[in-house]
Order: sequence, then C-alpha cells, then structure tokens
Amino acid sequence: MKPSLNEVDALVRKASRSVGLPWGLADEAAWAASWLSQFDVQGLIIMTNALDALANAPLSKVLPQTKQGDGEWTSRGEWLCPICTGASLADSAILLRAEPISTSAVRNPLILAPFAAAASRQLDTPVTLEWPDIAIETDGDRMALLGNADMIAAGDIFDAKCSIGGVLADDTLLAKNTRVPIRLATWRRLTDLAAQTHAPSSAEQGPPNADSSQAEQD
Repeated sequence: MKPSLNEVDALVRKASRSVGLPWGLADEAAWAASWLSQFDVQGLIIMTNALDALANAPLSKVLPQTKQGDGEWTSRGEWLCPICTGASLADSAILLRAEPISTSAVRNPLILAPFAAAASRQLDTPVTLEWPDIAIETDGDRMALLGNADMIAAGDIFDAKCSIGGVLADDTLLAKNTRVPIRLATWRRLTDLAAQTHAPSSAEQGPPNADSSQAEQD
C-alpha cells in the first residue's frame, strides 16, 4: 500500500498517544515518521518498533538527561527513547556549535535523523548523525546516506553522535517521494495501536508547553 504523508502523520500521532506520549511528543513522532517516509528508508517500520517498545517502558526511564561535566546524554533506564531524544536534540541545536552531542544507548537511532534535520535548519549548516557503520548527512531538506545501507533501519540500540558538518555528495543523496510503499503488517500494527487511543479531557492535555522535551539536568 502507498499512503500519503498526511495519512502517515495522522496515524502515527494517534498510535503515539496510545503508548503514553504526551501531545507535544506525539506531534513530534508523527512529523518524524512523515519526514523519514519521504526517503523510503523503512522509517515507518522503525517508528512502529519504537512505539511498541515505549508501550512497555515507563517514559520517565527513557528520557534524555545529562550529568554535570559530562555532555553525553543517557537515560535512567536501559535505553533512550529516540523521539524524546530527537526532540531534545532539535531544541538544543545551538549546543552543536560548541561540540558534538553524544547519546548513549538510543533505540532505533534512525528516528533521530529528522531532528538532526531540524537542527540543521536552525543552524543554517549541514549536520551529520552517526552510529556504528552508518552516517547520515542532512541540510534540513535533503538526506544523504554513507556507510552500510543494510544498517540504516537497524532496530537495535546504539550509541549515536550528532555534529556540525556534511558534504551531501550527489551520489549519496536519497530520493524523495510523496507516497512510499508501506508493509501492510506495519500499517495494521499502527492502526491497532491508534485504536487504543481515547479522546483526552482538557485536564489530560495539560497547559500549553507542558510537554517540554529538553534534556533533564541532574
């Protein structure tokens, strides 16, 4: 099947709410899934895997945090949520001007790519995201892939680093599409998750900006 990017956005937003993400982060997940889907890199499969993992993990255990004197981002649990970490990366883009941002044990690091793109747009310079055997370069709109293409959609947990710089050579750029083939099983799984979402009350939604995604400071 070939859903539109708008359909991807709407379904992932509902599925994200069903696994406990607050509205702001659900919006970020939906946008990230749509951005990745442009490039046909199995982004929706990876996002589905990440949401399934979040359904079984307390959000407080997978939020990014930094320790004083140590720029590496970690979590209180066994892995970092890529959606929360990505949102914090975009919010903290200015830090990249001083040094790279290193993240420890990120699940599904491909999901960080859209947020690296957002950082690139803010800084008006290319940004590179790296994890073992893979480097992704972006200028905010385009995405270039270097390294082992078979690893781009790896759903495992990796350390990742984001830094300023990137060439975006023509032979490394990925083509963009408005409709991308999606596995039916993946779409059904997202639909199942979305069906578990209930309509929130105003109290559940919380006040504006209640979903701050900044990395916590110990």
